[in-house]
Amino acid sequence: MDLLQRSAQFDLADHQAHRQRIKAEIEASKRLEPMFVWLASWSAHWKTYKRMMSLNSLRPNPGKPHDGSGQSDPPPIPADFPGLQRFNRVCRRANAGDVSAQAQLDHWLDDFPGLLKDATDFVAVAQAELIDFLSGGSEETEALLRARIDRQSTELQGMTRDDPLLKLYADVIMLAFFDLLRCSTAAARRIDTVKTATYWDRAAERAQKRWRQVSDAFRKVRRKGHQ
Repeated sequence: MDLLQRSAQFDLADHQAHRQRIKAEIEASKRLEPMFVWLASWSAHWKTYKRMMSLNSLRPNPGKPHDGSGQSDPPPIPADFPGLQRFNRVCRRANAGDVSAQAQLDHWLDDFPGLLKDATDFVAVAQAELIDFLSGGSEETEALLRARIDRQSTELQGMTRDDPLLKLYADVIMLAFFDLLRCSTAAARRIDTVKTATYWDRAAERAQKRWRQVSDAFRKVRRKGHQ
């Protein structure tokens, strides 16, 4: 009887530990996902970023990235950040001699390098968090993941590796892909609770939607860069 009781206690402890691991994994996933939501949202502005970068490179005194360290929270996109149509309207007015339009344009172009640096810093943070989640504490797995992401990002850039915007998008698309892989793999496992299975199924659907969004933006950025 003592043997049976001890066996039952071990089974219960193992089950509780398993449930705790599942709970901790989902909590970590919920902390990670907002980073990829932000990156997907950021990628939607590719047309304006590309136009800003092109104009900024032609200025006699282009804006420079502000000093600062990498950040763990998504950097805010300015409330007055323009869509492409608005940006082009202001450009046309500035070219026609409108002083206020020129001031607005200068403001946006001065801010752009800092916004690009903020996004680049945050991509590095998101990559570190994703690799930490996927590696499960294994230094060897972490090194392999980092090398694979870097290698595939470089391959995506192709012959335009001097374009910082394209490099950033290549990094983002690889992170979106590995985030999709993370959620899809979790959803494909045998899961013993409906609540957990539902979470991972929906997480995989959201990750796939983000990956498609970022992939579409990357293709357009790359095509625009070759025109």
